[in-house]
Amino acid sequence: MISDFPELGHTAEESFELMSDSAEQGYAEAQYHLGNYYSLGYGTAKDLSKAYVWYSRAAEQGHARAQNQMGIMLLDGSGPKRDDALAAEMIAKSAEQGYSGAQFNLAVLYENGGRRASGPRESVRMVLQGRRGG
Repeated sequence: MISDFPELGHTAEESFELMSDSAEQGYAEAQYHLGNYYSLGYGTAKDLSKAYVWYSRAAEQGHARAQNQMGIMLLDGSGPKRDDALAAEMIAKSAEQGYSGAQFNLAVLYENGGRRASGPRESVRMVLQGRRGG
């Protein structure tokens, strides 16, 4: 969740700087959040290219939410290029870790033919699993 913490004396810009420092040190959770900051323009100018870079760095370390977000950016073309196959792969990696958002997204891909499923039962199972939160 991104929010200002005026009671702690941090502005959005200060939060961005602190998150940047942590992300630069290789902390995957901070890299994911820095991707969110760039994606939303929180504490910095909105920059989807930089958002993608930070999501991909966190995803390389196995961060499930970053893998899902990277997949979404590849699907909707807000990443460096649209790549449905890599998008499905990244979302599947996230879903395999139990991230319910990715499980739901993967089910939608299955429903829409974005990736071959073993059948409609698998699609329904993934949707239900995503709704239950894992």
